[in-house]
Amino acid sequence: MLHKLQNQVMARVQFIVKMVEAHVKVWTQPAANGQRIGMAMDLAKNKPELIAEHAFLRQPVIILKRQVKQPKIRACELGRMDVKLNRATKTLLIKGFWLENSSTGEDTPFAAVLVRGLIRFTHLHGATQLDAQKVNLATLRAAEPFMDAGITLM
Repeated sequence: MLHKLQNQVMARVQFIVKMVEAHVKVWTQPAANGQRIGMAMDLAKNKPELIAEHAFLRQPVIILKRQVKQPKIRACELGRMDVKLNRATKTLLIKGFWLENSSTGEDTPFAAVLVRGLIRFTHLHGATQLDAQKVNLATLRAAEPFMDAGITLM
């Protein structure tokens, strides 16, 4: 008797699934005259409207060319940095800073790029103070770029 009841329930479920499938096919089938109506509407549009619609539908990706080529990073320009953020005082503490090649730190353009990177990194974390005593670069110790960016250098 339980087997018979199970078969009846399965038959009804299969019937309901077939009915839902049939309705979904009807609902999702495109209108037979939809393409003709769309073409007639396009004939009524002027050229600027068609160009604008085409541009919108294509959603082009605009890639800007670099003004300056991105420099190649050499192994001697690599380094490591250990940082800690004190959220209460909004201070970013550089606990350690190591360059693969110590002579890289004497390079003025490298130090300028490092300063800009530290400013961006500090802003990214919402800090207003930077404790960079572990960084022994003379160029970095000049507080002007940090003050211009609203960061207190400690």
